[in-house]
This record gives sequence, structure tokens and C-alpha cells, in this order.
Amino acid sequence: MLSEHEWVYERIRLHTLVKVHPDWGARRLAQALGHDPKWVAKWKSRILSSPKLTLEVFRSQSRAPKHVPRRTSLEAKAIIGELRRELSERYYRPAGARIIQYGTVHLALVSYLL
Repeated sequence: MLSEHEWVYERIRLHTLVKVHPDWGARRLAQALGHDPKWVAKWKSRILSSPKLTLEVFRSQSRAPKHVPRRTSLEAKAIIGELRRELSERYYRPAGARIIQYGTVHLALVSYLL
């Protein structure tokens, strides 16, 4: 497994080959570099599409999510926990998602009718 600076070096080699041989396709570049054609196509498009060529262009991009998913509030967790206890006692078995869903619909219907 290559380290990040070795990958950067490989991407710079790709950039150099693309400049020297602009008519070469991904397969031929991949053979010359010893990499997969998909890797060459991906990095060739990233390099050529960047408006300004800096070292950042050649660095790996993070695979981490770009945003943090919404968290369930503590209040909602407390309500679900209370429903789980209440419905487990009512139905004499551990209350899972379906029982909680049925239970909330049932409770809402009963409170609506009263």
C-alpha cells in the first residue's frame, strides 16, 4: 500500500504523461504508469478539470461524509424508551419498532376518539 506522498507522486507522473502525450487514452496511460485504467481516468479528469493546478489537486479526497446526519433528540429517545416500556407491559413481549408504530397509532386514535 502506497503512502499519501507516494500517491501524490504517481498523480504528478500521470499529469506529466498527459502533458507529454495528450493523445493517449486511459488504457495506454495506465500501462505506462502501471495503474488501473479506472484510476487513470478518475485522476485525469480531476487534474484536467481543476482551474488552477496546485498541490491540493494531487492529494486524496476524504471519503468521510460531507455532512453529519441528523441526531435523534434526547427528548425523542426518552419518549421512545417510555413507549417501549409501556407497550412491552401491555403486549407481554419486548416492544420493537412495529409494536411501537402500532402503539403510537393506537394511542393517537384513542386520544382522538375521546
